[in-house]
Amino acid sequence: MCKVMAIPAINDANRSDCWVFAQLLAELISQGNDDGLGYASFDKAGNIFGEKWLINKTAFKDLNQIKKMNSEKMARIYTYFGDKVLKDESQAIILHTRAATCGKGIENTHPFINDDDKPDVAIIHNGMIYNHDIFPRKYSTCDSEVIAHLYETNKVGHSISKLSEFTEKMEGWFTVLALLKDDGGKMVMDAFSDSSRLGSYFIKELNTRVYSTYADDVAKVAKALGLTPVDMEQIKPDTAFRLDVLTGEQIEFSEIKTSANVPVTVYSEADWEGWANISTMEGNMSDDAFRQRFFSGGFRR
Repeated sequence: MCKVMAIPAINDANRSDCWVFAQLLAELISQGNDDGLGYASFDKAGNIFGEKWLINKTAFKDLNQIKKMNSEKMARIYTYFGDKVLKDESQAIILHTRAATCGKGIENTHPFINDDDKPDVAIIHNGMIYNHDIFPRKYSTCDSEVIAHLYETNKVGHSISKLSEFTEKMEGWFTVLALLKDDGGKMVMDAFSDSSRLGSYFIKELNTRVYSTYADDVAKVAKALGLTPVDMEQIKPDTAFRLDVLTGEQIEFSEIKTSANVPVTVYSEADWEGWANISTMEGNMSDDAFRQRFFSGGFRR
């Protein structure tokens, strides 16, 4: 359900190529996840901005060129946040394609931010939070939005170790990418997951690492562009790391606590029917690994 990607360490030398890479990867991870697409970024002044499209195939296009488009129709399928959209100043990108598990609409399209007027946190989420109603939410009916506000109220900017203050209360499953500033004002990118659904490759020609819930997609785009993907890495379950946005270097790592009170369903062979394509939702797991987890009670519902 949903896919995410991220690119840190974007600068004047690689920005154009990083956007080409991001847009091609966005198209690839939209397959089966076409209920909305959005991204968040930092500009050169350290402000968070981003855009959202309800219809994935319209992403990054000039919607004013569509016949009979007016402001009312535009507001239903497109929005942006931050003071200005400054893609030519981007220093990092987190991007999300959605397979809706609640209401479809621009308000439920990722990323989610903590404050419409002055966003300090932007998050994207792959997964589901079943007990989301116990957490604060302002702008949507999507369970994922609560993470943006939990980031703020739990002061995660101080340290990613503070993630456990809410991850151990969240019932469900999650792989999350976030943009924010730490307590010293440094622009950072966080990643945390309850499983191994986030992988990455270092792309030599971009001189940065590209992250995705399906690392093979990163390799496919790189090879299509004649670029060199090396040094594949996979996030470990129940862990978090923080990157310096400007350099892409890991500056903090932490184990995180997750809920032990989530009911687990053990499935039968009869349940397998109709689930043939679900392996694509689980990111980096192979079909065999997915099947084994399916029948061992490894999926939470």
